Amino acid sequence: MATIGWLIGVFPAGKQDRDLRRKVNEVMIDAHRKGVEAIRAAAPGVPVGLTLSMSDHQAVDGGQARLESIRHSMEDIYLEATAGDDFVGVQTYSRTRVGSDGVLGGEEGVPTLVMGYEYYRRRSRRRSGGRGR
Repeated sequence: MATIGWLIGVFPAGKQDRDLRRKVNEVMIDAHRKGVEAIRAAAPGVPVGLTLSMSDHQAVDGGQARLESIRHSMEDIYLEATAGDDFVGVQTYSRTRVGSDGVLGGEEGVPTLVMGYEYYRRRSRRRSGGRGR
């Protein structure tokens, strides 16, 4: 929501603000933590967690450092916010190719879906650049 809204500028249309995106992320994380506390207080024993839509980030042509930075701001801050939760759900629909200058977009010849995601299926179940989680 914060990325599509304030980083890409979809809503409000045409307005991009990286600082506001960070603030929105902070509010979302704070809301999650407060929600966990409220649910546990009202319904002890009910599993509480978070589901995330993530990407299979892949470094291309020296993009590893940039990949780590992008993945941190897109996913890791939310994974860190789940400390103490009972579960983390993960949805991975596509991949994000990252070069030394940033996100590269889809690979030539790989079909895309209506939303612009590559129709990409990883051949191995091993995650590149694992995070130990």
